[in-house]
Amino acid sequence: MDRVRNIGQAAALASLAGGPALMAMLGIGVLLSGEPVHVGPMDIARAAVGIWTVALFGWFFAIVPNLFGTIVLGWLGEFNIGLRLPAFWAIIGAGVGGIPMWLSAGPHDMGQAPAVMAGVGAISALLCRAKVRWDDGASHP
Repeated sequence: MDRVRNIGQAAALASLAGGPALMAMLGIGVLLSGEPVHVGPMDIARAAVGIWTVALFGWFFAIVPNLFGTIVLGWLGEFNIGLRLPAFWAIIGAGVGGIPMWLSAGPHDMGQAPAVMAGVGAISALLCRAKVRWDDGASHP
């Protein structure tokens, strides 16, 4: 059985990037909504401060799911090399992020929240996968 390494580093990196990923996904959602967007110099300054704020505070909310997901997916990758593929990790991350939001939304009130959380989950999972290594040397099948 192969030993998984760098789990803590992977979860910490993904957790730190979770807040900025959320802001990026929300920004993409606003741009795709078709509504006119007016951006001024103060908006850019607020976004710059906001990215650091959500990175630091978002870390506390993201560390437990990222650590748990990295441990579970790393353990699964020990048994099946195909489960080490980044695409598998992204699909699982999108499901873990988006499905609870989709289930909690009403049938007529979907909005962008499930898609945003699925995107954040996929980004976090891919960042975790980028750092995880297995001892057999087949980290990137």
